[in-house]
Amino acid sequence: MTLEETLAVEETQVEETEVVAPEPAGKRRARKAKKAKKAKKAKKGKKKSKKARKSRKARKGKKSRKARKPKRSAKKSRKARKSRKGKKSRRRSLAQRVMAALRALKGKATFAAIRKFLNSHGAKVSKRRLRRVLRQLRKQRVVRLSKGKYVLTGKKIAKKSKKARKARKSRKSKKSKKSKKAKKAKKAKKAKKAKKGKKKSKKAKKAKKAKKSKKAKKAKKAKKAKKAKKSKKSKKSKKSRKARKSRKARKSRKVRRSRKRVAKKAKKSKKTRRSRRRSAKKAVKARK
Repeated sequence: MTLEETLAVEETQVEETEVVAPEPAGKRRARKAKKAKKAKKAKKGKKKSKKARKSRKARKGKKSRKARKPKRSAKKSRKARKSRKGKKSRRRSLAQRVMAALRALKGKATFAAIRKFLNSHGAKVSKRRLRRVLRQLRKQRVVRLSKGKYVLTGKKIAKKSKKARKARKSRKSKKSKKSKKAKKAKKAKKAKKAKKGKKKSKKAKKAKKAKKSKKAKKAKKAKKAKKAKKSKKSKKSKKSRKARKSRKARKSRKVRRSRKRVAKKAKKSKKTRRSRRRSAKKAVKARK
């Protein structure tokens, strides 16, 4: 019992014990109505408190159950999701829809009726496509044409064999493998081209460097050659100067020598003349 409930009960007991003087009927009715209202309020309060308790208990119970329940493995949940997706994404073929339309139209229907039914049920089909599908069904003897109406024979649609599926899968896998191989080959080619480009660029860089170095070496050699030529010219000029000087010196020596010789000869000739004169004088004296 809550505090509100106890108070309500006490009030009702006190009201019952109080001795009231006889009153008119109208007042009694009003009092009774008030009492009834109070009792209803008390009941409502009790119900609300009970509901709150129940909701709390339910929450606690749910939490405890969640804690007790072992968690599903991630794989199972993934599988469940996949299966749901598969169910949602499964689509019926046009042949299956045509069969369903014929069943709905009591096993017999014209071409126009089948098309109308399909269009009204969310499968808008062109005339050409529907004709092709009906032709296939007739070939499989699932449907026959009688008096301009297509009639179900009771035969099921032939499912494509497992071998054909496997062959299709193998073809797809081969195609995918081929495409993968082609992609790999393309990547390899691109890588080779890139490598070749890199090599070429490296070679070009090396060639440029070599050319530059060669040019620099040639320039150095040219500079050295020029310097050597200049030095040779300077040496030659020095040598020529020296040679000139030496020639001049030689000439001057020769001239001096020749002059000395001439002077000596002149002296000798003078002496001979003197000696001759003396001898001539002596000879003349001797004759006398």
